[in-house]
Amino acid sequence: MKITKYILIILFAGMTSCKFEESKTDKTNDYFLFSYFIKDSKDQINKGLRYAISLDGIQWNAVNNSQAIFIPEFGSVFRDPCIVQGKDGVFHIVWTVDWTCEDSKKSIGMAHSKDLIHWYDAKEIEVMQNPDVANCWAPELLWDEESDRWMLYWASSIRGKFPETLVKCKNEHTNNRMYYLWLSEDFEVLSEAKLLYGPDFIVNDVHIFQTNMKEGKYCMIVKKILQPGKLAPLFIAFSDYIDSGYELIEGEAISGKYQFLEGPSVISIQDSIYCYFDLSREERIGCIRNDEIKSGAWEDLTDELDFPSNAKHGTIIRIDEKNYNKLLSFSIQ
Repeated sequence: MKITKYILIILFAGMTSCKFEESKTDKTNDYFLFSYFIKDSKDQINKGLRYAISLDGIQWNAVNNSQAIFIPEFGSVFRDPCIVQGKDGVFHIVWTVDWTCEDSKKSIGMAHSKDLIHWYDAKEIEVMQNPDVANCWAPELLWDEESDRWMLYWASSIRGKFPETLVKCKNEHTNNRMYYLWLSEDFEVLSEAKLLYGPDFIVNDVHIFQTNMKEGKYCMIVKKILQPGKLAPLFIAFSDYIDSGYELIEGEAISGKYQFLEGPSVISIQDSIYCYFDLSREERIGCIRNDEIKSGAWEDLTDELDFPSNAKHGTIIRIDEKNYNKLLSFSIQ
């Protein structure tokens, strides 16, 4: 995600690893926002967007006493929020609105905010036209500087597609691959959905950021689903193109001992790369750290995290000091 002016700039430093250096904008502050939902997202009492804020990526404070900041009026669930900031300073959010497409549009949710508190123009964006689409899950936004447009990507399972992995699935909604479409700077749909990443395994969560490595200009953190519901660790893939050609780096999973997780989100803190994820079975947020993008187990910081309970599948971004202080004291009366 995600990243507009907060894109990570990665410098080449070897065949399967790299040192990195963030942009000057990124180095101006260490104020972090994590957007998330809680487990009972379909319950109207618990539905909605929640925040935690931090100065170091380890100690996190819940905003608004862990109560929802924004509750959309549509969708049977609110899950997998992804927030990015545009070059104009406006924040944008996308999220999962339904478990299936059977009784709704094949869509994701989208809204915008200038202050992270008041969200406006909330609506559903229909992303798939194929009548055999079973679901649209875990959307993310990424600004493409080369073409001056947004790439919106998400996971979908299409009935009849990828039969080689269908036998592993519990149902037709879990044989997912990644799809994308292009949006204009003002979020008008510019293209039909296309396949972004369709490997020979199931995948329904990826996170893409720009790099400058020999392996490719873009890095994708991949949740590789080997056994649905049982085995889904994190790997890395690279491509020279933002919308195609990602090749998985084989080897040891970067998530180490964590072999079933979801929702990876990456940021750099103090010259290290931090990758956060949802340990859904353990009902907590996990985190690993490395100084390089490379295969193999990263340093595990999970037990050091002080994070709001019940937090699920979110994204981390940088914010400025003004927004941090506002959220620190914010409370809906």
